[in-house]
Amino acid sequence: GVIGKVNNGSNINISDVDIEIGLFELDSNIGGVIGAITNSKLTINRVRTYDNSFSFMGKKNVGGVVGYIYDTTADIRDCNFEHTTSQSNDNILIGATESCCGGIIGNLSASTVDLKECYVYCPIGGTKTSSGYQGQHIGGLIGEQGGKFYTTITDCYVAGKVVGDKNVGGMIGYLGQTMTTFK
Repeated sequence: GVIGKVNNGSNINISDVDIEIGLFELDSNIGGVIGAITNSKLTINRVRTYDNSFSFMGKKNVGGVVGYIYDTTADIRDCNFEHTTSQSNDNILIGATESCCGGIIGNLSASTVDLKECYVYCPIGGTKTSSGYQGQHIGGLIGEQGGKFYTTITDCYVAGKVVGDKNVGGMIGYLGQTMTTFK
């Protein structure tokens, strides 16, 4: 989206972003705002989809806001991904064919994150096949979350299809060795 990779001690502040973009068939670390961020500090406030036109697709670590977060302190607030769907138009808009796909964050590891007032209303998941959907660690907000750190999720909402074939959750697809608080 805006930044491919942020690394080693950066301090990033992003506000008021409208997304109208399509990122298709990429490999990994795909995000509407940042593909990957490591060992840094991140503040994101007010991300919106512009005219309900967006799509992010790849193999792994795909998120509406950030694809991959590692060893980072992040404050992500007021992000809204909305797309009107119907039975005839329910294609996955944020998707990973292999693993770690989330409406806000694809893969969150060893980081302290505060998510507040983030709303996801669009289909999220793996690729549709003749026998169902493929893809694992798929979540409405976070695909995979691990590491011995803390995440707080406050006033967040997911209303849309979340699909895959393993470890699929309305909020978090896979949670391991971490403390998570829902408010």
